Amino acid sequence: MAVDKLQAGVHLNPICIGETVGQIYVVERILAAGKFSTVYIARAGQKLVALKVVPIQNGNSNLDIDIAVLKSIGGRDLFPKMFGFGSHRQYRFIAMQLLGPTLNDIMKRPLMQKLCLSSVAKIGIQGLEALSTLHNAGFIHGKVSMVWKLDDWVQQGDFGEDIFDRLFLEPKDQWKLNQFEQQR
Repeated sequence: MAVDKLQAGVHLNPICIGETVGQIYVVERILAAGKFSTVYIARAGQKLVALKVVPIQNGNSNLDIDIAVLKSIGGRDLFPKMFGFGSHRQYRFIAMQLLGPTLNDIMKRPLMQKLCLSSVAKIGIQGLEALSTLHNAGFIHGKVSMVWKLDDWVQQGDFGEDIFDRLFLEPKDQWKLNQFEQQR
């Protein structure tokens, strides 16, 4: 994600680089910024984590859903482990396992034109497996749709305002695609 796009979301969550959140997590850099939240890379001791921060005034229902789902299924295949959650100044946060690289990162690599058919199939299978895990744990969602654009292979997911959308496709940083890259 370009720095200018990241900076656009910074006004929503002015957590400073180097700031300690929740007495444990030292913010190192911004990973992604959206309309309602900012995700940082933070350090807890020697471990890097993803730190999702949401202003309290935006309401907490989505973050509460994230917390509830990760308490239930966090750490299973395709889902990050949750390390902690809480409040910091006028924000709520959730700290979770940092996964990577993202589909977006892989597609932006030099010489990467498109993914091979087997990689596309593996991504689809992982998405269905994750969806099955959510369903088996008793979670539902309103809508799932995928749009595939073959000329430059862009994946866009629209999963509504549920945990699956935020964990896997927004900010497009939660797919465990490093396995695909190693198998190519």
